[in-house]
Amino acid sequence: MFFFRNGAIRKYHELRETGKIVNQDIINRFIDQRMLLQSSKLLGLLKNEQMSYRRESDSYILLDFAIHELKSNGKNAVALYKEKVKQLPPLEAEIIQAMMDSYTSLFKIIGINKRAAKLQLVDLLVGSPSPLTLLDFNLSRSAPEGLLLFTRLLPLGDFHLHAGIGLPFSAALENFLLKEYPRLAHRVKSPSPGIKKYVAFFKLHRRYGTDVYFL
Repeated sequence: MFFFRNGAIRKYHELRETGKIVNQDIINRFIDQRMLLQSSKLLGLLKNEQMSYRRESDSYILLDFAIHELKSNGKNAVALYKEKVKQLPPLEAEIIQAMMDSYTSLFKIIGINKRAAKLQLVDLLVGSPSPLTLLDFNLSRSAPEGLLLFTRLLPLGDFHLHAGIGLPFSAALENFLLKEYPRLAHRVKSPSPGIKKYVAFFKLHRRYGTDVYFL
């Protein structure tokens, strides 16, 4: 039993469900085979011109990457969706704006409140002036304090949601990852810092990560 006010519980579930619907609509409208192949190549998931997955989670990572990181004329699929769909209901507009403002990083869980389903995170790549609050029922019950997690956060006022998947690492790897990430990112053949970061951590997770969390 979670000790939330009923309104907070309802808003959380509404945001999560609306986010899933909007995400699928973006995929249907703006993600094509060419983009998936391009994303697969950058992530190292392309073999003999075919997408090749090692884990079930690879397909989710591929879609998140294609939606947020690939750009056409400076716009990703979220921006194109916002531009195309002019009249959005308030909740969908809130989600789209959060997706526009979303970002990936390597976060460290420094506190967990299971009763409130809240996790306190610090951003290890840019530094957080204060801990960030992630609201998530499942992760607050399953993740240990100290876990490192590469994921995408969606800012929504005084808390964050996530994009649905996270790449976890043992806390013992913190210094190693912070040292190794820039080296791998430098080798990624793309001018985009976001792509470099995403590809580097995806490859690091393949070699050193633990089981993927579906958030």
